Amino acid sequence: MQDLRVVELADLAREQATEELFAYRIYSAMSARAADEQQRRMLSRLAKQELGHVKFWLNVCGESEDRLRPSRLKHLILVAASRVLGPAFTIRWLERGEDKAIETYKRLLAEDSLDQEQRKGVERMLREEEEHELALEKGVEDERRDYLGAAVLGLNDALVELTGGLTGLASSISDPKLIGFASLVVGVAASMSMAASNFLSVDIGEQSKLKPGKAATYTGIAYILVVVGLVLPFFVLADRRIALVISWASAALIIAAFSYYSSVMQGVSFARRLGLMLALGLGVAVISFGIGRVLGSLLGIEL
Repeated sequence: MQDLRVVELADLAREQATEELFAYRIYSAMSARAADEQQRRMLSRLAKQELGHVKFWLNVCGESEDRLRPSRLKHLILVAASRVLGPAFTIRWLERGEDKAIETYKRLLAEDSLDQEQRKGVERMLREEEEHELALEKGVEDERRDYLGAAVLGLNDALVELTGGLTGLASSISDPKLIGFASLVVGVAASMSMAASNFLSVDIGEQSKLKPGKAATYTGIAYILVVVGLVLPFFVLADRRIALVISWASAALIIAAFSYYSSVMQGVSFARRLGLMLALGLGVAVISFGIGRVLGSLLGIEL
């Protein structure tokens, strides 16, 4: 009977080879379209290292590369993400896999399941994986990462203000188009105000590499996109309550998507970031609903 440890090592090697092949293909795709020469060389070097890891693990498990099946769908999504969200996001996402690989290598070295040659190979790969993060931090310039805070400012303020405003208006006004119109006017004005405020904040604040104009643009665009997403249901639906529910659902989806993006970019807990943003955004909406009902009753407003 085959030694259980040998079987487990072969399974682990096959899994690692698949993950490393996936990373190799992503780095290669990003290297091919990198505009900066230094960045292209760095990504190409990392791709070659990942390919070396693939060959090592294939030798351990006795498989051939054509037997590996890394996810094509995930590959397409990540390549598209690198174009839309920037290469820093994709690299940060890959780093999560690198962290898992590092833990796996450390565990293997602590166990007694490798022969001397395999141990040397794992030690070499461990050093390379630990060097990756430092190389990537220094070698990838992406202004979207630099201006993430400006985008968060616009997005979070729009979510808190608009979910609260829409909910408050919907509690006392029956015409959904009137609710949408009022919220759109307020939202557009608020987006320009917030963008202008951030421009001044960056311009007169402490010295940084951020440019006031770009910071204001990121803030304003994030704000206005949230405004459009939240008020749109009130222009296409006849029932204000259904429109409000869809608007809340849209807010939750926007919060979830941006929480994931920012958690990857900043290396923080997704669950904590999501919970905090949901509590701030939808919590204000619930409070605003109650305030709207009370004020509507006190003032006799029911349109």
